[in-house]
Amino acid sequence: METPVRAEVRFPGGFLRRAAAMIGIIVLLGLALGMMWRVYQHHERSIAVPDEPALVRYSAAPASAAKY
Repeated sequence: METPVRAEVRFPGGFLRRAAAMIGIIVLLGLALGMMWRVYQHHERSIAVPDEPALVRYSAAPASAAKY
């Protein structure tokens, strides 16, 4: 009695590398968009709460900083 031969799935050369690169690009793009969304939400909240110390007006900058 013969043992059955297992069928192996062969991908074309470079397919796995391209698929992994595509998944990596999608993950990095998702992370970048997520970070941009968090910054957007932070700025939306800071407008509603104007006493945040990180807010600086350009008119309040010292005259020496205007030279640069």
